[in-house]
Amino acid sequence: MKLKTAKRLICPACGLDKLKVLIQKQDLREIRIAKIVCPKCGKSYHINQGIADFLIKPSQGIVKEKKGLKKIAAVIKAKKWLADPEFIKLPKIKKRKNIGKIRRQITIR
Repeated sequence: MKLKTAKRLICPACGLDKLKVLIQKQDLREIRIAKIVCPKCGKSYHINQGIADFLIKPSQGIVKEKKGLKKIAAVIKAKKWLADPEFIKLPKIKKRKNIGKIRRQITIR
């Protein structure tokens, strides 16, 4: 999230438009990790991977999806799939005779 955008945010609880942004990590382009605090009502929200989370009470679907994504991330990290350059193999491009278009087939180990 860009700093300019973060300064325009409004507190969903009380409507105050002057929130404090406490930056923990940022790169040259945007804020990556931060905490947004409302000085009026005291509520705090998080920016994680550049995305602000303003959900006060998330639905059960969102809670289940978040848990599932954390499990998937843990498996990817444990198996070191992102560190393995051979994880995704792209075979040679084949031409289909009857259509004449190129089709790529992606195989994943």
